[in-house]
Amino acid sequence: EYAHAFAQIQVGFLGCDDFVSAFGRPHDADIRDTYDEEFHVSPYAAENPSEDFAETFMYYLKYRGKLPEQLDTVTIRKKWDFVSALGE
Repeated sequence: EYAHAFAQIQVGFLGCDDFVSAFGRPHDADIRDTYDEEFHVSPYAAENPSEDFAETFMYYLKYRGKLPEQLDTVTIRKKWDFVSALGE
């Protein structure tokens, strides 16, 4: 839920090119993906880009910024790096 709150107050990043590049669509796109472990940190992340962001954000906090080996794919790494850059 923290990621959803963050998204509400950081409106500028919702449709930014960096978000779209990392997550494939604008934050508020209401398009469901099919879960694929190469692309999503969890099955729920496939619900839509806002949930994908929230799940990635939660995993980032859970693992203290260190991407677990089993999640280290090109696509998830790109999302992880986007979340990491939010703190810069």
